[in-house]
Amino acid sequence: METKYQKYLAIFRSYKKFEKRNKLIWSRYYLDDYDFSKRIDFVSSIVQNHVQKEFIVEIQYWEDNQKMVNFFQQLKNSYSIIKEYKNGQTPGIIVISDNQLDMHFFKNLLSNHYNYELAYKPSLSIKLLLFINYDDYLMIFDFYDDRGFIINYYYF
Repeated sequence: METKYQKYLAIFRSYKKFEKRNKLIWSRYYLDDYDFSKRIDFVSSIVQNHVQKEFIVEIQYWEDNQKMVNFFQQLKNSYSIIKEYKNGQTPGIIVISDNQLDMHFFKNLLSNHYNYELAYKPSLSIKLLLFINYDDYLMIFDFYDDRGFIINYYYF
């Protein structure tokens, strides 16, 4: 699991959007005009349509480690704490890796992610990357904040 995660993360970090040599297509979705409750349904439906086999979610967090462990206890998928948060600039990292995404949990995760930016409760200070590997390309959802997300397609 960690090997694929490291490989996908390296691809995400190495590609630059405007380099001609890279086979990268990306699209940005702005959610500012969506009602808050519709954002989660909209994003979840897109994600659910794409997660049809193996996936990996990276959650970077700036929260107490025990708070994150308690939150993840409801998850039906397997997860690993790659790096604990140590109350600094560098986030902790939790990775979920499985074959079928627990959509109820994913909606809850998105809700906590969006709530943080909007100062609603409950919330978590997190950033999400969702990696979906197809045979000829890697799709990465980058949920940067409550305003939207980017989908990157890296062709091999």
